[in-house]
Amino acid sequence: GPVVVGLTGVAGGSGVFYLNREATVKSLLDAAGVRERDGFDEKLLYEPLSTGKTVVVQPHNRPVIADMGNAYKLMLGIPVDINKATLDDFILISGIGEKTAERIIEWREKAGGFRRVENLMKIRGIKEKKFENLRDYVCTNCTSR
Repeated sequence: GPVVVGLTGVAGGSGVFYLNREATVKSLLDAAGVRERDGFDEKLLYEPLSTGKTVVVQPHNRPVIADMGNAYKLMLGIPVDINKATLDDFILISGIGEKTAERIIEWREKAGGFRRVENLMKIRGIKEKKFENLRDYVCTNCTSR
């Protein structure tokens, strides 16, 4: 499917964009209608983008590629990495309350992280049915392209 990326810091061009698989910073700026590129690093313009990334254009046209916030990812249907998610991130996922979120984080810290999303079923309160409802919202070592 498409690469889903964000753009911020650009007057009139900020937002979320759905680009083709060969998405780069340049193609994102093109899609956003950003023509003023004085000061942009030419090498960075051709940096590939993947789903869940955001290009933040800082003062003097200095873009930085960062991870999109987990709240935005969830809103857009992009899974969040359970090895990096915070308590607040977990609570945003339908079916996970504060207690379950605390248990997930506690298990993650004790185990040194999740190797597979199926390990969530080791958490008290997450059985197979609940896990099936959660599986589209989470991943481990998420890398989309």
